[in-house]
Amino acid sequence: MHGVPQGSILSPFLMHTIDLPEALPQPTTMDIFADDTTLILCSSCMDTFGLCSTLCPSTLELEEWSRNNQFKLNTDKTKSMFVT
Repeated sequence: MHGVPQGSILSPFLMHTIDLPEALPQPTTMDIFADDTTLILCSSCMDTFGLCSTLCPSTLELEEWSRNNQFKLNTDKTKSMFVT
């Protein structure tokens, strides 16, 4: 399988991504909904550099997992957001 067409039944997709949360280093967590994934990192302070340097290894792990499992990340739809 090399991706899931939009609007299709996602059962095969869910089976292929079941180990994805285990691929990320702590303290990064993730939410997976259908074919959409969100990486989450919380901090008690406004240390943007610290947040970015902690999130960077997680994004690299996600990229490696995607490559190893033949999933392509859509970088046009990939965004970062700081919520305070």
